[in-house]
Amino acid sequence: MRGLIIVGIIIVVLLGIGSVVGVMKAVFRARRQSHPSVSKQLIGKSLVYPGAQTILDVTSEDGAGVLQLKTTDGVDKVADWYEAKLKPTKTVRVGPTVVMKSDKVTATIVSDGGNTNILIKQAP
Repeated sequence: MRGLIIVGIIIVVLLGIGSVVGVMKAVFRARRQSHPSVSKQLIGKSLVYPGAQTILDVTSEDGAGVLQLKTTDGVDKVADWYEAKLKPTKTVRVGPTVVMKSDKVTATIVSDGGNTNILIKQAP
């Protein structure tokens, strides 16, 4: 009899935990979908380097945002592509790093082993 009571208590506890987790997931999902200040992929697709993997893409409603990409192409090839796209007003090259700045966009391109990391920052 005591064993049945313990099994019953365990079942009730597990069902309670499952319900709490389900409610927490629903609340988190609702908050994420209805949050007014954050949306996805508002940085123009024209700034996504061809074939690059998107690591992070966050943009606010005012147009400010950050886009992080990764590619196996070399820094020089990536920098040449962004040079043509951005028409930067300033470009700084230091070792395996290139930083380009145009009116509202800053691109930072860094070699990391066999990969090239690209960080695009867009001002509102």
